Amino acid sequence: EVHGYYGEYSRGGETTEASITLGGSGDRWSAVFAATYFDQERISSGSWEQSSGCQPGAGLAACSSGVPQGRFVFTDPTLLDADGNPFLYNITLNPGTRTPVFVRGNPNGGTFNSFDGGDRFNFAPFNLLLTPSERKGLFTSIQYDISETLRFKAKAVYNNRTSTNQAAPEPIFVGPGAGTGGLADTISIPANHPFNPFGFALDANSNFVFIGRRPLEVGPRIFEQDVDTSYLSLGLEGTLDVGRGLDWDATYIHTENEATQRFFNGYNIGRVLLALGDPAVCAAVPNCVPLDLFGVQGRPFTQAMIDYIRTTQNDASTQVLDVFGANVSGELFDLGGGAAGFAAGVEHRRYEGDFNPDPLRQTGESQDSFAAPISATVDVSELYAEVGLPLAESFDASLALRYSDYSTFGGTTTGKAGFRWQPIEDFVLRGTFSTGFRAPNLGELFGLTQFGATLTDPCGPTGTVVVNRANGISPGLEAACVAQNVPNNFEQANTQITTFTGGNPDLQPEESESITFGAVYSPRWAEDLSWSSRMDFEVLYYRHEIEGAIQARDIQALLNACLAAGGTDPRLCSAFTRQSNGNLNPPNNFLQNFVTIETDGVDLKANWVSPEWSFGTFSASLQSTFVNDYEAVDADGVVSSRTVGVEVSDSAIPEWQTNAQLVWTIGDIDATWGWRYIGAVVED
Repeated sequence: EVHGYYGEYSRGGETTEASITLGGSGDRWSAVFAATYFDQERISSGSWEQSSGCQPGAGLAACSSGVPQGRFVFTDPTLLDADGNPFLYNITLNPGTRTPVFVRGNPNGGTFNSFDGGDRFNFAPFNLLLTPSERKGLFTSIQYDISETLRFKAKAVYNNRTSTNQAAPEPIFVGPGAGTGGLADTISIPANHPFNPFGFALDANSNFVFIGRRPLEVGPRIFEQDVDTSYLSLGLEGTLDVGRGLDWDATYIHTENEATQRFFNGYNIGRVLLALGDPAVCAAVPNCVPLDLFGVQGRPFTQAMIDYIRTTQNDASTQVLDVFGANVSGELFDLGGGAAGFAAGVEHRRYEGDFNPDPLRQTGESQDSFAAPISATVDVSELYAEVGLPLAESFDASLALRYSDYSTFGGTTTGKAGFRWQPIEDFVLRGTFSTGFRAPNLGELFGLTQFGATLTDPCGPTGTVVVNRANGISPGLEAACVAQNVPNNFEQANTQITTFTGGNPDLQPEESESITFGAVYSPRWAEDLSWSSRMDFEVLYYRHEIEGAIQARDIQALLNACLAAGGTDPRLCSAFTRQSNGNLNPPNNFLQNFVTIETDGVDLKANWVSPEWSFGTFSASLQSTFVNDYEAVDADGVVSSRTVGVEVSDSAIPEWQTNAQLVWTIGDIDATWGWRYIGAVVED
């Protein structure tokens, strides 16, 4: 069989697929082989109006303070304002400026002007709405009957994916207010730096807050991934002439994933420090040239500047899983509704994981993000048994138990009990109760990284003056902000706050309880009629509760709770510290065991099939899910803002989701109409 496909969106994103499948069989063997190819082109975020801005409807005010014309925040070491405080500059260069002209005491003098929301940079058009990727795959499966009671099975899969993502040119943030949590926060710029236009030093220990400059001339950030995935399964299956007969199987599986990522057009912050420091020190370092953060787009970086600070980063990871399992199943004895069936088995799994981030990420010299190397192994051994009990012709029960032993957490037992009752021919009731257990994986235990979380600081999200209640800050919030030493006239420098996140070796496993209860109604009165051949209705209620769920805290909700409680409660505020200018330092938000996550809802299904009419046969089906509630509470008692109908961090749980299909069949022709509904959600 040969298959081909081509498609595209109205704004691009051409997609091509092709595959070939070959198969054959003999008296004792069968085999199949397949090769596949997939290629998807990009769509820029700027191609679609809704994704071409930093935040829909917010204008530039929601965009980045890392701007091409530079943003400079510092105080004058010898000049005081009207309140007797060091004179604060929050300024940017006028577009097109080549030679900066600075007038002390006048933020709007010379070639500078006061920075406001209209100066922010719209990064969205540089980003991708659909990322380009290419996949190539091979698959083969073989079965061979060694004897009438013994069969050998093998399966192998190989897949390669190469993909590329793109983001706006990397901004350079330096100074304590940069908030990277790393080397960039310590950078000072001396008065004798050849490009410093201010006439005095920008000292990280006194008057310097930060500089944010986005050099478009370096080019966008490019992330290239190359991922190889392989899978091999070898197994035997057969029957044993024991008792009523037993079916058995034994399988070994080896799967491996190797991934590399290359990040282009990032910066070596260690070199940025040298290029912004003492010119004499820079001159003594091979290839070092002073870096010009002050001429901006009218005086872009020279190629020598770019070559000295630009770097390519390489990350690599390997994940390996080995599994051995054996199962046996059969019938035990007769009950009122038939033979009782059973199944039992053993399984051993070994997880191995290695992550090797670029050396610059390990030392903090990368502005991309800090990351630590990982190398870890976890072993799991399990036993299970389950029975099906047809207690009567209309009533079945099922029971299952599983014992799991983890090399990291010890042993635990989980179970499940269910029933199916059919009091009349066209009506069935069924339900289950089960317990679950999930141990944290290697990344959740040992991973460490950072990312730019989007946070709105209630103490000054849009330049709000903290002590001016007329601007909308309540007395309680004002007091909380003052308690955190937020200064007057505070404005949040950037909505993207570097946040340290990742693994926590103290994590404990998740435990869960689930209940389902439902009914199926297939009315006999709707069978073999002039308008209906068959009709089915199904309703299912579910409730899931997870204790100790593994998640990072909702950092925005935690910040809000901290300030609502007065700003000093160590239970709520320990993650947050501030710089002298009021901006948040990078908070720690490592994974933790939440107190609970609870959710419940209802699944609905309906199906109808028509009789065979002269003009064809029709069938209609509908599947709908209603989510009644979702609540996640962290270890500090803070309720996550993620709930039903609210979008948080590009993720949402709609209250209603529905799919429907209508199919018309006549002869060799099928026509299908599909309809999907997703309930509206609001942004947090």
